Amino acid sequence: MKRKSVLVVAALALSIGFVSCKNDKKTDAETKVEQVIKEEIVIDDHTSENALDWAGTYQGVLPCADCPGIETTIVLNQDGTFSKVTVYQEKADAKFEDKGAFTWNDKGSIVVLKTETGETSQYQVAEGSILALDTAGNVIEGELAENYRLAKK
Repeated sequence: MKRKSVLVVAALALSIGFVSCKNDKKTDAETKVEQVIKEEIVIDDHTSENALDWAGTYQGVLPCADCPGIETTIVLNQDGTFSKVTVYQEKADAKFEDKGAFTWNDKGSIVVLKTETGETSQYQVAEGSILALDTAGNVIEGELAENYRLAKK
């Protein structure tokens, strides 16, 4: 029994000796492995602007305060221009056409449309759709929230 205890103590002492004598300097191989690991850890910088096929035609019927709805078609072009056609349902002379340029917000998730007359509107770009935002650029909430989405055609 004493022999086992002596062996255990000796093995423990030997282990402590190896650990305490370990060289803290990293080898070239260890350094390279750490660099590869750091390079593999990529912060996800995908945005709607750089990761989605956003250019194209979006259509839908947006809610309207004094009519059944606003038929809306927006075409976003790769060159940063857009065209927008809105038709107020059941209203005479209620078709409007706008053109202009758009920019992306800093996060690359929202397009800001600016017409030739200076009016602006904002849309959050998602996979296969855009979502109309309020005048402050916030997502519209409530029962009709999903009705502010225009689908890509």
